[in-house]
Amino acid sequence: MSWYVVRTVPGQQMRAMAEFSEMQLEAYCPMMKREIRHHQTKKWMLRTYPLFSGYAFASLHGDADFHKLYRMKSVHAVLGGDKGPIPVPLEDINTLLQEEARGAFDVMRPAGRPVLKQADRVMITSGPLQGHYGSITTASGKRSVRMLVESIADMREININVAKVELVA
Repeated sequence: MSWYVVRTVPGQQMRAMAEFSEMQLEAYCPMMKREIRHHQTKKWMLRTYPLFSGYAFASLHGDADFHKLYRMKSVHAVLGGDKGPIPVPLEDINTLLQEEARGAFDVMRPAGRPVLKQADRVMITSGPLQGHYGSITTASGKRSVRMLVESIADMREININVAKVELVA
């Protein structure tokens, strides 16, 4: 049993997968999930797309299986070279299956930053004051806040970008 890369009609991997099933051939099309924002409603939606657009993997056993491909409308060819089709190692297929199962190919929206409010205790994570602690005095904007920074000698109030602070307990 060997796996091969099969070139499908562009955008018709799922139709090709159905044809493989009808022909009783084992096939695999790695998928990825992508969270996208609808352009009108602005709601987040989860969509599923083929990882390799226009390609799938098929387990082909002999000449009979290769001849079945000629009757399929959604399949163009098996990738190969001068010496014929090039097999894909089973370990590579298993790795793709494992990575897909753990969500390695998924593209999700970034996690939102916590909303900072007055009197929250924060630590500065980057810049010249990295590692210093303080508390929020004014949290009016989305991009920056005013905070009271503690140092060895005294306390100073500064404006700092929200991305440079992290909420601590």
